[in-house]
Amino acid sequence: MIDWNQAFEKIKNNSDETTFQLSFFDGPFKADVVNKNGLLKFQFVQTKQGTIISMTECECDLIEFKKSLKDATKELLIELKKRNWISKHTEELSHYITD
Repeated sequence: MIDWNQAFEKIKNNSDETTFQLSFFDGPFKADVVNKNGLLKFQFVQTKQGTIISMTECECDLIEFKKSLKDATKELLIELKKRNWISKHTEELSHYITD
């Protein structure tokens, strides 16, 4: 979640069609995302034996994505707190839910 929040900070301030990559842990799945004037265009890909396979594409409003990312970050922090998993990473995540 830290990586996604960090990437979002760059994405939201960049509408020149620069592609950013969001990873799903260390697995073969990634999302390439471009901000086109407040409309995020996602291409979800899988790397398989050195080949990049496009899985699907979608679009999402920047503001809606921000809300969803913030909500997911809050939910993760709640679950981590229940388990007393407090670290510098949880403190860093807390930074992204305050506005």
